[in-house]
Amino acid sequence: MKIFKLDCPYCGANLECKDGLDSFYCMYCGGKVMLEGMSKDAYIAKVKIKKMEHDLEAATSYYNYETEMKNMEYEHESNLKKIEKEHEKLKIQTNHKQTIILISIMFSLVIISLIGLEIPFFVSRAKVHSLEKLETEIMQDIADKDYDSALFKANQLYYDSDWSSKEKEAWDAKRENYIGIILDKKRENDKKGIFIPAPDSSDNLEGEKYTKVKEMFTSAGFTNVLVKKSSEKKGLFDWKNTVEHITISGKSKFEADETFDKESQVIIYYYSKE
Repeated sequence: MKIFKLDCPYCGANLECKDGLDSFYCMYCGGKVMLEGMSKDAYIAKVKIKKMEHDLEAATSYYNYETEMKNMEYEHESNLKKIEKEHEKLKIQTNHKQTIILISIMFSLVIISLIGLEIPFFVSRAKVHSLEKLETEIMQDIADKDYDSALFKANQLYYDSDWSSKEKEAWDAKRENYIGIILDKKRENDKKGIFIPAPDSSDNLEGEKYTKVKEMFTSAGFTNVLVKKSSEKKGLFDWKNTVEHITISGKSKFEADETFDKESQVIIYYYSKE
């Protein structure tokens, strides 16, 4: 590379410059010295510098673009992960809620089922316990020969719950049995002659006009005779004002020669269109 000597146009100092440059600064005053002619080497150097600057700018721009794209891609992936996490969280919460709702429904169904099963059971047991207690009192009254009290209690042995027809039938049979035992005991101990026979059997009296049957009991000596409309619906062959059934002291089946206290309550149930 060649070195040229020239004077600084600002301070007049002797300067040296290298071939290939078209401008430089004075080392004494700092002034910028422009060469009038540009050498070939200077031109080539300047072109190279411009190309380098362009390449650097392009590289910087590309780098910035790449960096921006990577940042955008990273941000996009980050957002996708956040969305996936939120979706998964929401899915878990939804499943959790659905599970809770399902468990609640199942629990409610179980409770309802148990209540449906247990309520009849507890009601039934409570009723049976009450009747068993009354049964014990009846047996004690019979043992004490308090037949009037025993008969009064025996007529209360009704299983009036709708939960079990078998229980009802069983207690109806017990009631009839106790009434029969008590009446038998009263007849055995009848010293005042207050027991009188029924005018006819219960089977023979059913179907007769209730007014006629009432007169039969009154004539036989019974002092407490009542008539009531039957709660049963009248059938095709059941005539109006005919006897549906009769009870004497709560006993619905009796024979013609069977005796009862003349003060026993006689109830004659009859059919009616009303």
